[in-house]
Amino acid sequence: MSKKYIFFVLIIFLGGCSLLNSDDDNYEEPAGWFTVLSNSNVNFETDEAFQEIRVTNLHFLNENNGWATGSIFRDGPDKAFVALTSDGGRNWEFRFIENYTRAGDLYFFDSQTGIVTGSVIHKTTDGGQSWSHRMIGPDEPSYGVSTVSFVNQSNGWAAGPFGAVAYTTNTGGSWQYLDLGYEEFRFERIHSVNEDLVWIVGPKKMINTNDGGSSWQEISLPEFFSNFGNTSAYDTYFFSNNEGWVVGDFRHMYYTTDGGSSWTLKYPLTEEESKSDAISAIDFLDQQNALAITSSGTVLSTKDGGETWTVQKSEENDGCGKNIQFITDKIAYATFGCKLYKTITRGEKE
Repeated sequence: MSKKYIFFVLIIFLGGCSLLNSDDDNYEEPAGWFTVLSNSNVNFETDEAFQEIRVTNLHFLNENNGWATGSIFRDGPDKAFVALTSDGGRNWEFRFIENYTRAGDLYFFDSQTGIVTGSVIHKTTDGGQSWSHRMIGPDEPSYGVSTVSFVNQSNGWAAGPFGAVAYTTNTGGSWQYLDLGYEEFRFERIHSVNEDLVWIVGPKKMINTNDGGSSWQEISLPEFFSNFGNTSAYDTYFFSNNEGWVVGDFRHMYYTTDGGSSWTLKYPLTEEESKSDAISAIDFLDQQNALAITSSGTVLSTKDGGETWTVQKSEENDGCGKNIQFITDKIAYATFGCKLYKTITRGEKE
């Protein structure tokens, strides 16, 4: 076995650090969207074992401290990774979830404690050095977990395939599975407004609770998503029990002011725009300012509550990511093209 290969394996198991211009004290972050985590700035020894990393999800506590998940692809078993930064993506430390090849949605409370989804729920209390596993389905194997959301340090929700929905009141230490009768559906994303009000959406189904999960209501999706076989909803964002958004295929964004009883299309496509990709995720700074990401890696921005949208093109035209997060009115992070991007100018090229 070559020294080069041994070095790579040591990095994989002990954790690596990826750097963005760390040796340049005069480095300035550019306008627009720029990469902070990708193959090009990962400090892994390159050889026949290592192929690429693919970044899929993110969660930031503030503009400097955040986490990203994804997979390392190599000859042999792939590895699920969780990477953390404390300087806004300039440097990264890698953690690995033993015996897992994919890491999904995530939520971190601080630098030490967090939740990562996958076929089960993974929890760490030591910054990703070790992980405990929790099932949310009633039988082996787990139903799987697509999405997780917390409203405070204790109370959170998780959901996934086969209509799986579960909640925790102890920071993910244990989970209570709810049998809501949606086994034929998959849930993709949760948005928690507060302890009582939670919205969960999947390709063909949307539900919500306004009493902390004691009762659930089925919400009628826009007809475009619910009645057409090849169209799906992927994300939702609500401000209250009445006002919110749902987004999905063919860049369709819908807005409601009556809790989903009626929906208004807020993003009619122009003739020049691709009609084949989907809105994968949307995030709001406030009711006027939002960013959305498409499956092909295009970022959309609005400053007027969705009445008009500006198209911000990425450098990539590949999927492999579906998350975007506003941090301040200028700073945001997004995953697309299998990379993690950052902007300090709201995506605008000043």
